[in-house]
Amino acid sequence: MKEDFFRWKELLRYRNGIERYEKCMNSHRFIDQSPYYFDYHHVLKTKGVWLVCSTCHHLAILQEKDKAFILTCQTCFKVEKITKHENKIYVYQYTGLCKKCGKYLRYDIEAHPYPIITKPCTACREINVLNLQKNAPISYKYQKVKFLENGLDPLTGKPLYFLETFKGKAFWALNLEHLNYLIAYVTADLRERDKSHLVWKTAGHTLPKFMKSSKNRETILHKLNKMKQKLK
Repeated sequence: MKEDFFRWKELLRYRNGIERYEKCMNSHRFIDQSPYYFDYHHVLKTKGVWLVCSTCHHLAILQEKDKAFILTCQTCFKVEKITKHENKIYVYQYTGLCKKCGKYLRYDIEAHPYPIITKPCTACREINVLNLQKNAPISYKYQKVKFLENGLDPLTGKPLYFLETFKGKAFWALNLEHLNYLIAYVTADLRERDKSHLVWKTAGHTLPKFMKSSKNRETILHKLNKMKQKLK
């Protein structure tokens, strides 16, 4: 009786293994791209990033050519050379002495150069009036690429052409190739890494969790196809 039980258990395990194998063979396989293939800066130098033209509100393509950023509208044919980073943040310095305890105060403010500002003393918390040290900024920095989280291009501040939301969270495609990749990724039942790449991570590694979840597949796929209909 005991031998029959173990024999039945092995047969059941063998049958389940065959079913899993057949399901794997019949499923839609997807070979993922390298992790940097759809990186923002890589796309700028290759196929370009698709944005919304501020003049006609149609498709405009931003590309990096000879270390310059060129924005070309595909409808009104407006060509714009991005020479200045529109999201450059300037830092101004304000200094002074606390009128109560005499402590030297310095504040570096990322804002417009107002002549004076009011700030509390870091020691006694007394409110003091601080003067602008220089009319020119002491430094500047660029807005990071995470600005894409709002669906806006980090160089121009213009919205991306392929942009949708899911439960209040924005997701997008940088261009048509990226959009086709996302549709194939969401549709796939089995996602595999390209073994020719030495890096273990893939392009899908940076995608938000709600796009990877199978329970959201139909909704995300519907929104991705809705993006693609903008080209018709």
